[in-house]
Amino acid sequence: MLTLEEEVCYHEAGHAIVGLSYGWKLTSVAAREDGTGEAMWLRVYDGSSLLELKRKLTHAVAGEYGEGKLLDVYDNLVSRRIEAGEIGETGPFGQNDTFKSLRDAREICRRLKLKQLGQWDERKLVRRKCTSGYPSFHMTQAGLYWSCYGVQPPDVTFEEILAEVVRAEDRAARVVDKHWRAVEAVAYALLDSPNGILTGEQVTELVDRHGLPVSVQERARRNQDE
Repeated sequence: MLTLEEEVCYHEAGHAIVGLSYGWKLTSVAAREDGTGEAMWLRVYDGSSLLELKRKLTHAVAGEYGEGKLLDVYDNLVSRRIEAGEIGETGPFGQNDTFKSLRDAREICRRLKLKQLGQWDERKLVRRKCTSGYPSFHMTQAGLYWSCYGVQPPDVTFEEILAEVVRAEDRAARVVDKHWRAVEAVAYALLDSPNGILTGEQVTELVDRHGLPVSVQERARRNQDE
């Protein structure tokens, strides 16, 4: 049996490796004694584009996949939780993975539907401004995008949302499986850390030695199969 601390360390390592594979800049990763943890990133990506929404969703589901791979038990994947009726929650350290996954998967489904109807233009996300004067890609709430464009969000079904989460888990699995040595290295280092925290620089050094060299992260980001 694994300890709670070990599970959290592998969970957060899964998040970290997937984010790094997209070229995101990691500032720190933490595994706390209470079973919570977090990978912290510089917000340098365009969080409103469809491409980045898919990446954010893949990142959100990667933690549970990392845990599942370690145990070879995948009953706690985000898709399984959603299928069981969980809607996620928010807490003192922010929103949990299920909450984030449902939010981003729903938004992806909405945009894909509009794209099929010719009513969604990704170029607007970096060109059009709202009344606040800020480019819309600086905003994080999906509702603000809709108000900017004057478009009614289309309805999406539970089945469509769940299918999008499963596709994200497939993407996360490919990255975590390919770079499992790097996941283990980060998890071990978190376990050995006196305060359960690693800086972005420490993680980068570990990853550079274990299968995901920082020098190729940008190439991985460009070539990632979405």
